[in-house]
Amino acid sequence: MKNLLTAGSILLMSCLGFSQDQQNSLFPIKDNSVVSDFNFYLDTRYDSKTTFGNHIDNSTGFQVNRTRIYLNTKIKDKMQVFLRYSLNASKASNALEFAYLEYSINDRWAVSLGKLVTAWGSFEIDYNGADLYSYMDLYDNLEVYTPGVNIAYMIKNHRFNFQVTSIGDQFAAPEYINKAYSYMFLWQGSFFEDKLTTRYGYGLLQHNADKFYNWVTIGNQLNIDRWFAEIDWVYGFRNFTFDPNNIVTGPAYNSTLLKENSLAASVKYYFENWNPYLKAVYNKRDALDQDAAFDLITLQAAVEYNPFKKDELFKDLRLFASYQYSLTEYKKQVAHLSDVNQHQVLAGVRWLIPIAKSNKQDSNYQQEVAPYL
Repeated sequence: MKNLLTAGSILLMSCLGFSQDQQNSLFPIKDNSVVSDFNFYLDTRYDSKTTFGNHIDNSTGFQVNRTRIYLNTKIKDKMQVFLRYSLNASKASNALEFAYLEYSINDRWAVSLGKLVTAWGSFEIDYNGADLYSYMDLYDNLEVYTPGVNIAYMIKNHRFNFQVTSIGDQFAAPEYINKAYSYMFLWQGSFFEDKLTTRYGYGLLQHNADKFYNWVTIGNQLNIDRWFAEIDWVYGFRNFTFDPNNIVTGPAYNSTLLKENSLAASVKYYFENWNPYLKAVYNKRDALDQDAAFDLITLQAAVEYNPFKKDELFKDLRLFASYQYSLTEYKKQVAHLSDVNQHQVLAGVRWLIPIAKSNKQDSNYQQEVAPYL
């Protein structure tokens, strides 16, 4: 009991910042000759969500948006370990989001193996979902974690990835589920001292022995002084449910061939502690076999507040509030259906809690792994 109380006191004092020296985690650790750049986080977001509009069920309440553990580290400067596990996944089989090893052959080449972050381009798809308040319609249902192998070639400010993974029923025909592959190419670039960064991707995803689905995923990000802007375009084909509003239903629409065409643009300005944030998303979805389509337009205004921006322990804690309006307009064979207007209000807290970290962190390495946090 005494040991338990002592450990609890240490944790409490760490949380409250009772330390002579500012520390970067609750339990700082020292690098050694084997392990370096160790990072262990509890990734959390909790919020209140209110949704109302026509043709939908109005709702309000508190929700656990994200609770996950994240681990990454270097082993002898050659091997890197990446793992993220969700503690509130709706299905146990989806709890392990990614877990893979990356071996650096030399300064130019690296190979990764395991359950990977699928090499889609665009920043929108690559984001940690806890950092988004609105997103492309396909964001939360696209296959973004897949088992496979990735080969990377790196030159100054650029990384080129070629990835081969096994894929599921969004792309593979039923008779090809256990033998279909995706072939993904991703270029991650940086220009003008990181003022402009890019994520350009192209993918061939196998449907059967004779057919592949094509995907183009493009992202551009601009960081100039306190201004941040981003624009992403995603275009491709997959098999999925047609209508997210569940108005157009029936067996023919439950898993049908879709053409996805999505564009997202956002701008944010960083004050000392406040970040106003505007975003617009356009989604066009065509059900090719049913000659049905819809346009989905989403507009979002949000504000973020970081009360402890200069404190290493609490710098990733922020409060946020967001308002979102979305309009769905049905086209072609379903054009007779009424438009769907939806409003969403979010307010909550997001904290990437640094449980344990190395005292010294390689800044280049941290920039490389930042998207996974």
